[in-house]
Amino acid sequence: MSEQLRRRKSETKIIKLSKTFIDQNYFQFLDATYIQSEGLAIEATASFKLSEFYLQYLENSKIYNILLGYDIEGYFRCFDDILLSAYNKRNTNIDDLLDHFNNLTTKLKLILEKQADHKINFLDITISTEPKKLSIDIYRSQHILISLSQTILAILKGIN
Repeated sequence: MSEQLRRRKSETKIIKLSKTFIDQNYFQFLDATYIQSEGLAIEATASFKLSEFYLQYLENSKIYNILLGYDIEGYFRCFDDILLSAYNKRNTNIDDLLDHFNNLTTKLKLILEKQADHKINFLDITISTEPKKLSIDIYRSQHILISLSQTILAILKGIN
């Protein structure tokens, strides 16, 4: 069997396996079972991995070139939160960058949270910027977001 045929069979198996995971896309909440019509159920076993594969695909095929085009020097992602840093304010319009990200796919929409008072919260830390210095502190959100109909897949956070 040729290498190309072997690779094609492996790709077909991966696609079938992924389709099986997506078709079994349900979750339970308050003694009721829901079947998700779009996206992946947050608590489904394969959701995290499939989401991670998809985000890595976007990063490698599209996002990397976008970042280069906008002079972004720091891109940090943890799960579905993204932190951008050290961009050139004169060359980078952060709102245009957000539009570019939001046009990558119809299913993935990002929101922008800008630094305020030289601070921004990312994951469980507060990052403070001072001239030639960054400091961090523990951050605890006062908000809990529960959404049954739509999941926000990513938050785009820019330090400017």
